Amino acid sequence: MIGHLQILAARRNGLRPNTVFVEAGLKPMPQGYAFERYEAALAHKLHATVNIPPAELHDRHDFRFLIGCRVVVQGASVDDALIVAERIAEAGAAHVVASGFSDREIVQYKNNQWEAFA
Repeated sequence: MIGHLQILAARRNGLRPNTVFVEAGLKPMPQGYAFERYEAALAHKLHATVNIPPAELHDRHDFRFLIGCRVVVQGASVDDALIVAERIAEAGAAHVVASGFSDREIVQYKNNQWEAFA
């Protein structure tokens, strides 16, 4: 997992990002410039992005650093996104939206229930 350390540091300082983007099972994007680096987004006043590479998609990550946050999970498919989104919701995120590149379904977790949109 890449990009979570900056969120942990912010949380230790009493800050909470209002929106965090999670790339579930996608290869990390090229990071040529300093502001493109996953761990530097908050320092550049950008939304934090956490990448979970394909090899780690089924690992049991600790998502407590997302408690109370709004989280947008994007995967290759909505099924890939849901693998991670369900764990994030269980950890206590305030609002989770998940979608996939290969299909048009969007799934939302809010007020302790899942809803699907086509």
